[in-house]
Amino acid sequence: MKAGSFIGSKSLGSDVVLCPGTSETIDATTTNATTYKWYKDGVEISGETNATLVVDETGYYEVEITLNTGCSLKGHINVSVQEEPQIYQDRFSICDDDLDGKTQINLDEYTDRIVEDYYSAHQVKYFETEQDAKDNISVGITNFELNEIQTSKEVWIRVQIGTCKPVIKEITFTLNHLSVANVIPPIEICDEDLSNHEEIVLSDYVDDLVTNLEGSPTYYLNEIDAKNKKNNINTTQIINSDQTFWVRFKQNGLCENVAPLHFIFKQSGKSSTLKDITICKGTKTTLDAGPGFKTYEWLHNGDKNQSITNVPVGTYYVKLGLNGCFYTQEVKVIEAEDPTIQSIEIQGSTVTIKVTGSTPPYLYSLDNGTFQSSNIFTNVTLGTHTISVKSAANCSPISKEFSLIKLINFISPNGDGKNDVLDYSQLKSKINPKFVIYNRKGKLLFTGSEANNYTWDGKLNGKALPSDSYWYIIEWTEPNSTQTQKFEDWILLKSTY
Repeated sequence: MKAGSFIGSKSLGSDVVLCPGTSETIDATTTNATTYKWYKDGVEISGETNATLVVDETGYYEVEITLNTGCSLKGHINVSVQEEPQIYQDRFSICDDDLDGKTQINLDEYTDRIVEDYYSAHQVKYFETEQDAKDNISVGITNFELNEIQTSKEVWIRVQIGTCKPVIKEITFTLNHLSVANVIPPIEICDEDLSNHEEIVLSDYVDDLVTNLEGSPTYYLNEIDAKNKKNNINTTQIINSDQTFWVRFKQNGLCENVAPLHFIFKQSGKSSTLKDITICKGTKTTLDAGPGFKTYEWLHNGDKNQSITNVPVGTYYVKLGLNGCFYTQEVKVIEAEDPTIQSIEIQGSTVTIKVTGSTPPYLYSLDNGTFQSSNIFTNVTLGTHTISVKSAANCSPISKEFSLIKLINFISPNGDGKNDVLDYSQLKSKINPKFVIYNRKGKLLFTGSEANNYTWDGKLNGKALPSDSYWYIIEWTEPNSTQTQKFEDWILLKSTY
């Protein structure tokens, strides 16, 4: 075999893991060896020619061994140094989330925040004292309580990897202070429209309750829910009575806390005396909001009195103040509508008046007589009459004329100025008037019209008719009436012929 060639390998044992600050000897002793050369990470280590090598740092170590036969062996081993556990955080500020004055600390929940790059090789235990941690007494601690009496506690963590020297560090847990709300008086909410409810937005009031607010608060119907962070409600709420809501909030660097928002539900009031009023044309009235309010303001002119006078037709608003709230009430002054005489029905000497419009009940008067509630007049005399009607508004009455025509059954056209003609000229003011005269045989002798003024002089074609009895028919309809008046009878003509 050729000198200097390698004929095999040399085992240096298992890879070495060193604890920080320690060293270990690698032994490459070989029978018949004449020389040793050591390498670290491929570079020859100067002066290291012994069979053993003391290592204290991480590296890939190799050895070349020359035998007296001229052949060589080669061995290698990995050496690593275990990193010392690092304590990342040693102080914790703890919040009492349910605000019951105490909180349980489960230490296992904090280990990965205390030990940097924590993994399963870390052997972690907690102790009451540093000496207990050093002695590694078999029973450590796993949890404890912070409360109003014990607001802070120090424990000792022992972190060890393998058989290396443990890291022992004091860890402090402190119960942090709660956020603080301002003291604000109850918030008055006015029901401006007297609807018996009012919408509020809780977030509108948080700036007064809390300064230096961090994040968005949440809202609750009661303190228990607020403390337990459950059943939170929307910021928009409807109230119809005094009510308290709870806010859960947080300030920078402090723990969450809860505080109440008290609301007082208030109303002004509505005037029971102020109602729409009807007045007659051309008149004015007084509007009175009535007593019981602290302030009054009539919005059309700023008048601050309970009542205002000389008020014409129109719509008015008064702002009524009570209990620190205001209600704006509307009232209308309405012009009375005139009634309308729809018809005057005549049946003999009985007259019936029919009226529409305006406000009933109506009152009726005949020829400026006393007003009555009945629309029927009896025993009305012949001739022209005036009917007057007024409504419940008691304004000036409206009037209309009508007439009862006198029926004549005798004429004597002798030129003496008495009963010379049969005069029904009143028919000119009627609707659909009719006036005709027949002889006993039914021959039409006369037809009344505008042209002859509905008047007959006892003649036919200008010639006087003989004395006799003649048949006449007269009919008409009163204005605004639907009933036709009709009369048929004999008339005696006494002629000079």
